[in-house]
Amino acid sequence: NSNQAITIASVKTSILKTEIALAKAGNIVVISYTGDTTDNVKQGDLQVIGTIPPDYVPRQKIAIAPIQSTTQRIQLTFENNGNITAYNYGNKITTQTACRYNGCYVC
Repeated sequence: NSNQAITIASVKTSILKTEIALAKAGNIVVISYTGDTTDNVKQGDLQVIGTIPPDYVPRQKIAIAPIQSTTQRIQLTFENNGNITAYNYGNKITTQTACRYNGCYVC
């Protein structure tokens, strides 16, 4: 529907340097992030890093991995309880590292 309103929200997290952008049209949310991680993320670390705005919470949890051209390996999970979790399945991150995420889900 070309008349669908689009809303934008951003989410600040504890390990990403800039905010995650969320664009919503109807009940579809598009995730976009390009930026750096912080400089200290332990290998195997799993933590809640932020909270999704109530109108943007997914119906089911969705996990997205970084785009392959980035060197870090942090998987983000957007939970249906409103939490965003991050799991570092790669090496310990000791310096700011570039990363990119793109994805979409139904809310």
